[in-house]
Amino acid sequence: MAVLLRAKRASVVAKEKMKIEYVDVLKPQGTEVVVKISHAGVCHSDVHAFEHSSVYALYPFPQNPGHEILGTVFSIGPEANGADEELKEGTSVLVYPWISCDECDRCEQGWHNWCLSGKSRTIGGARAGECGYGEYVTVPHPKFLISSAGIEPELAVILPCCGLTSYSAVKESQSSKISCSDGVVVIIGTGGLGLMGIQWAKKISKQTVVGVDISDSALKIATDYGADFVVNSKNTPDVSAFIKSLDIKNKTVEAVIDFVNNVHTHKLANSLCVRGSNLVIVGIAGGAFETNLMMIPLRGVRIQGVFVGSIPDLKELVEICRGGGIRSIVTKRRPLAEIQDALADLQTGKIVGRSILVL
Repeated sequence: MAVLLRAKRASVVAKEKMKIEYVDVLKPQGTEVVVKISHAGVCHSDVHAFEHSSVYALYPFPQNPGHEILGTVFSIGPEANGADEELKEGTSVLVYPWISCDECDRCEQGWHNWCLSGKSRTIGGARAGECGYGEYVTVPHPKFLISSAGIEPELAVILPCCGLTSYSAVKESQSSKISCSDGVVVIIGTGGLGLMGIQWAKKISKQTVVGVDISDSALKIATDYGADFVVNSKNTPDVSAFIKSLDIKNKTVEAVIDFVNNVHTHKLANSLCVRGSNLVIVGIAGGAFETNLMMIPLRGVRIQGVFVGSIPDLKELVEICRGGGIRSIVTKRRPLAEIQDALADLQTGKIVGRSILVL
């Protein structure tokens, strides 16, 4: 295949060791589109690749993380059509990276995040290959590109993962047939995902938003991003009593979204649910939790897992962002040369909000 150019790309080559090297960017074939990357988000799941932990430990080095990608169309394959808008070089786009087999029923409906075959082709996933931590990325089809026109770059770049995951979670939290529109939605974990979740909840629901974390500094920022009330669950063990003490009309907990999902947060989330509540589980911290099976039908709590979101979901939230009212949570900007430090800072808890690479 013809080489289009050579460009920089960062790889995890050993545990907690990044290496930047030049790779061939091939001329796009068929439906492929080459995107020149302008910004890339540094997601906490990339830390697992950096550490060679979680699912990333199942795959050998090198690995190429980096799945939040914003850029411009650089080169278009001869059969690249099917985009929502006319595709031309220079168009500003964000990349939907959750690409799987593209053949099963789920993928054909746009639900690549729920692919039935398990044949992941995720951009910036656990395998070596295309990623966002580089200067260019090749996307297999233009349907995975969404125009970012009208959205500031520092907001657009975090939408394919942080924005999409939190938006999908809030949508699921509002899906109960019996919930009251003016009840309470509890958001556990007010880091990057939680801050976006707070904004989506304020945008698409009328419920009172209560942010829960064990960091006072994180809770202070959560208030700035729209949380109506915040509580430190480390200092306030009875969060349910705290909610009941609030001076609001409807104190019914209609939904709990757990953006952490470890043993402690899941126990808290489950305890806050009342009959008919929605419990949305997002985080992958992991662990195990026992429950009384009889109480599942008696309580009627709807438990829903969320793994990022679909292409239609991403298009929905892009339109919401174009309408205004959603703020970027980016607090740190670095060049590609500092990807090692960017991941190390996120690993050690030095990042509040989101950090990004600016190329």
